[in-house]
Amino acid sequence: MALTEPGLIEYVKNELGGGFWKVEISPPQIRAAIQDALKEYSRRIPLEGYGAISLSSTHSNYDLSAQDMGFGVHTVNFIEPDPRPSAIFYANLLDVAPIRTSRFQDYDIFLRWRKTFMKVTSVQPEWHWDQNAKILWIYNPIQDYKASMFWYLPRTLETVELAHERWVEKYILARSKYILGVNRSKFQGAIPGPSKEISTDGKDMKDEGKQELEKLEVELLSMQIDGPPMWD
Repeated sequence: MALTEPGLIEYVKNELGGGFWKVEISPPQIRAAIQDALKEYSRRIPLEGYGAISLSSTHSNYDLSAQDMGFGVHTVNFIEPDPRPSAIFYANLLDVAPIRTSRFQDYDIFLRWRKTFMKVTSVQPEWHWDQNAKILWIYNPIQDYKASMFWYLPRTLETVELAHERWVEKYILARSKYILGVNRSKFQGAIPGPSKEISTDGKDMKDEGKQELEKLEVELLSMQIDGPPMWD
């Protein structure tokens, strides 16, 4: 079952003692805790978007500002329309070009040679992503090539993986504990009551939340399958 904002707000209030006494944390503060959890989760386990564009030899910059590129492009692969050894681009360029292939091993040798040849002749496309301008720069573009792009996107509650929902819940609760501790710490010392003075546990609550957050951040590292870059 997908996580929902109303359900998480109710969950946090119940875990913090709601129903028995008033919990000094507001729904907007819990929503802030939810966003903090999603931000931390997305830094390690982001969504991945993908797409492709056709390249032109007449220009090198491709404006992608109309599309949500999330944290930015992290990988670009270049796809050739005709990678065969008999392609005109390679035929008769060098006498040593292995353009006659009959086995898979021969084709593998050709692909390796082609990659080296393109580097030596400076015709292999290279790329750079400008995150501020949302522009993908392609250097040495080759006509009729396509560029396949992959980028990372932040997670939403609806896109949290089922196996990680419990981690998100615990992080939101720990963050809410920290916020509640901060709220209670605003009342220093004892508060006058009808029969006796009441002492707040703001510092203890804040320390408990902080310790739980640190443990959960370490736990998140073990949940990460690959190594996406981190963002502040």
